Amino acid sequence: MHYALHEGRVTSCPPEKVISTIKTAVKAGCKNIHLTAQDAAAYGLDLNYSLPKLLKRILSEVQGDYWLKISMMEPSTTAKIVNELVEVMRDSRIYKYIHIPVQSGDDRVLKLMNRRYNIREFKLLISKFVKSLEDVTFATDIIVGFPGEDDTAFKNTCLLIKELKPDKVHVARYTIRPFTLAPGLPQVSEPIKKHRSKTLVEIVDKVSLERN
Repeated sequence: MHYALHEGRVTSCPPEKVISTIKTAVKAGCKNIHLTAQDAAAYGLDLNYSLPKLLKRILSEVQGDYWLKISMMEPSTTAKIVNELVEVMRDSRIYKYIHIPVQSGDDRVLKLMNRRYNIREFKLLISKFVKSLEDVTFATDIIVGFPGEDDTAFKNTCLLIKELKPDKVHVARYTIRPFTLAPGLPQVSEPIKKHRSKTLVEIVDKVSLERN
C-alpha cells in the first residue's frame, strides 16, 4: 500500500485519516505500508505535527503484522526531526531505509540549486542515521550537469559518493525546466553531461560492489 502523507508543499493528510486508512489496509491483509510524499519529513508542518509523532501513533494504534517504509525526505527538513526520527525508526516494524537526495556534492552548485543545506550538514545528517540504525539502507539522488557545474564541482560530487558509499544512487542528467532560474545560467554541454553521468554511474557501481 502507498499512502500519500501530503499533497503539494504544505498540505498534510490529518493523522486520523492516515491511521484509519492503514488500519483498513492491515485488516485486509496488507503487509507493507509505504508512506509517500514529495518530502515525507515535511509531514505535519501545517498541522503543528510531525512525522515522528505520526509514526509513533501508527505503531501504537495499528495492531497487526505489517511494516512501514518512509519515502523520500528532503535534507533540511529531515535535519529538524532527525533525533526523534531515528528513535522511532529503531522499532522493528519500520524498514531501516532512508532516501535523502543530496543532488550535488558541491556547495556552490547547491547554492545555485537553491538548496537549504550544505555538504557538511548533509554528511552530519547521514551519519546520525548510520550510527543510530544498524544496517540502514541509504539511497540518494544526484543531478549531473546542472548549470554552473564545472570540473571541480563534479569531482566533489564523485568524492562525496566515494566517502558516503550510498547503497543506492539515482543519477540523472540535468534537463532544462521552464519557469526556473537555471536556464539563464551557463549550461553544461550534452556530451559533457553524458560523460559525467557515465563516470558517476561507474563509481556508484564500484561502491556497490565494495559494499556487497
